[in-house]
Amino acid sequence: MEQLLQPTPLGRKTFKPAWEKPMLYQSLLAATETDFTVTRDALDDAETSFIVAATEDENRIVTCRCRLQQFDGPGSYEFSFSILVTTVDGTELPFETQDYRMTRPFIPDEARPYIIPSVINAAKALVEEVKPDLIYRVTKSRGQPVKALRKHELITSALEDMNYEIDEVETDPSGRRFWSMKRK
Repeated sequence: MEQLLQPTPLGRKTFKPAWEKPMLYQSLLAATETDFTVTRDALDDAETSFIVAATEDENRIVTCRCRLQQFDGPGSYEFSFSILVTTVDGTELPFETQDYRMTRPFIPDEARPYIIPSVINAAKALVEEVKPDLIYRVTKSRGQPVKALRKHELITSALEDMNYEIDEVETDPSGRRFWSMKRK
């Protein structure tokens, strides 16, 4: 297992996490993903995903993971999506983030235009499967720029097309924007 060694002030060597090593990723997402398999777990949460990119040796895979997880009682679910980086051979620990600033090294420019439309299609597949009464979403960082909030506007619009209406749009005490949508 290849690791980058970093000297410490005491002269000891520490390992730099493998996901921090610079790698070149190639897009495997050349169009908007439309075909999703939704899985449910024992807690009745639902998940689906799509592959975004891989390293040239195809050992490191970048996936967009979309979830509906129970939230605040029966019929209420939180929708979220994240970028997950894993290795096929298992030599590195998986790395997952919902922070758009941390995804930049893992998502090739060619794949970027297809991510949010694919996330929207994944959200539709999850909602069709689960049929939640209430869907909650929240930004993972506070004070996001307008451009970063655009994806949430697109997701909201898609959910409105699926017979959901906005119940609440607010900013929580941590400064994160959140949305609550109820089925009509």
